[in-house]
This record gives sequence, C-alpha cells and structure tokens, in this order.
Amino acid sequence: MPQNSLIDAINDLPASSVTFRVEKNGSLRLFNFSAGFCRMVRCTKEEAFSFYTAETVFQHLHPDDREAMIHFYETHKLDLLPSTASCRLALVHGGYLWVSLTFSII
Repeated sequence: MPQNSLIDAINDLPASSVTFRVEKNGSLRLFNFSAGFCRMVRCTKEEAFSFYTAETVFQHLHPDDREAMIHFYETHKLDLLPSTASCRLALVHGGYLWVSLTFSII
C-alpha cells in the first residue's frame, strides 16, 4: 500500500493515532496525526506537528510518567508484538490528558 493510502486509511479511523517511524538509530520520525488525535487533544494538525515533535516527544509526558514511558519505548521499540501503556499527555493549550498508547509495528 503506498504511504499516502496508509495515512489516508489511518485518518479515517474513528480512534486517534499518531504514526511515526523508528529509524535504525532509534530516533523517531513523525509522519501523521490523525483527525481523531487532534480532536482528542483539542488542536489543529498544524499545532500538533509544531508542539509534538520527535525531538520533544517525551517532554510532553507528565513528569511522573516520563521515566516509565522512556523505559517502555526503549524496551518495545524493536518488538514485533503490540505493547500497551498509559500515561498523561500534555495538551497543546495546557493541561494533561490520560491516554492509552498501543505501540505497534506496521
């Protein structure tokens, strides 16, 4: 499936999703924020791309959740099995929202 078709399919999901790629060096590259994600965090797609960058992804987690989520990412980034965790995500316009994350390789 061409990349644009995959992103279009993800955007059509009723749930929220963030699509990113884990590079060989372990760094993240953000591809897409679904419309559902933007509704959930109450921002536009442009605001999401500006606020939630690959370089700052862990900084936007609640300080009490950050270390556990970094460990979760480091542990599961090369797994082929879906993994799930919950944490508080900072909102673009202030505050936090509890989210459940499913980390899946597609």
